[in-house]
Amino acid sequence: MTRSEYQELAEFVAERFNRMDQRFDGVETRLDGVEARLEGVEKHVTRVEVKVEQLKDEIRIVAEAVVMNGERIDRNGERIGRLEAGLGAA
Repeated sequence: MTRSEYQELAEFVAERFNRMDQRFDGVETRLDGVEARLEGVEKHVTRVEVKVEQLKDEIRIVAEAVVMNGERIDRNGERIGRLEAGLGAA
């Protein structure tokens, strides 16, 4: 290989490496953007998870209140039945 052929090859390889470096820089920039968006998504997901837990607690409280009201309605129904039975016997 002559000196000029070697120089030509070296320039060709250097140019290819420069283009690869540019492409890697572009990929790195894109990955930085993706990483930033993922951080935003993670924050949003965390807020959603907190809200879901709050809603679970609130639903549990409402469910307990519904059960308690059902029990009260049953007891009142029994009392009314006894009162009606007492009035009918009199």
